[in-house]
Amino acid sequence: MNPSDYHCGDCGGNISESDLLCPTCGATLEWPDAKQADDSKIPIEHTHFVRAFRSGRLWEIDMARDELKNADIPFFVREENLSGLSLAFPAIPAPGIGVTWSILVPESFVDKAKEALTSLPIEVDKQPGFWDFTTDSKVQRGLKIFIWTMLIFYGYMIFGRMIYGLFAGLLRGIFRH
Repeated sequence: MNPSDYHCGDCGGNISESDLLCPTCGATLEWPDAKQADDSKIPIEHTHFVRAFRSGRLWEIDMARDELKNADIPFFVREENLSGLSLAFPAIPAPGIGVTWSILVPESFVDKAKEALTSLPIEVDKQPGFWDFTTDSKVQRGLKIFIWTMLIFYGYMIFGRMIYGLFAGLLRGIFRH
């Protein structure tokens, strides 16, 4: 599945140049009368959006959103997870393992957006990792211990019962003869 080059200005959903209504939210798409992103005939709501910043840390996304609003740069935020699913920014975002947020801006505003974001105490061009939602190594260590504990527990529950059933059946067969 290839993502569309155009996104709805209301919800961020994928649209095509032939759409009159957004297939995701149903918003009316008025191509010729909208504000232009550049000298082209494509309005800013339907221009090609490019990722200007990506992070798993919610406070960094909030700082970047505020900075872009102050600089009057059009943008929208999208949540992404490990499965590759991209969603509109939720009303109550929840940071976690493998969850990141991307700020997308029209292609003609990328340089201006990156310039505005450089004044913030964040790394604009970094690629967030699996554990990027926290900087505390104790949180990461605790979650790793929890995950390994659950894997061992469920592994024992599944495979331990299978092995026990196998050996119990063999022992019953041996002692019956």
